[in-house]
Amino acid sequence: MDTIKLGYPFRLALKGVQQLSEVSYLRYDPKVPPRTTPKYPTILAGTDNVSPTIFSIAQNYPNPFNPITTISFNLPVDALVTLRIYNTLGQEVATLLNQEKLEMGEQEIEFNGSQLSSGVYFYQLEARDISTNSGQSFIKTKKLILMK
Repeated sequence: MDTIKLGYPFRLALKGVQQLSEVSYLRYDPKVPPRTTPKYPTILAGTDNVSPTIFSIAQNYPNPFNPITTISFNLPVDALVTLRIYNTLGQEVATLLNQEKLEMGEQEIEFNGSQLSSGVYFYQLEARDISTNSGQSFIKTKKLILMK
């Protein structure tokens, strides 16, 4: 037990305290390369063999996040997709996809918010059917929270 005297009449007692060098996962290991996050978002497409029947977008996970979160959405047809992040003032702060042609199915994309400050943001998915002449389109906005 470590005891820290903070002055009369306060006293702080901590149980199970260890030096940082004693915690194995906090020790520097030159054989383990540092983990880097890609500058551009990573598409983790095609996670399911079942074809969706409607356009949809799921809540990002984890939420709140720091600094990486995953956004999943379903495309019932091949589509041109735009996915943007906005701040609470409606200003665009990131474009993850810009009129990208994606195949039908479940799609996932990672968003790295390390360059943004903590706060509430919104992500908006726009998808337009390019497989038929139906002109079917989908626009949906959801909220995400970045906590650093």
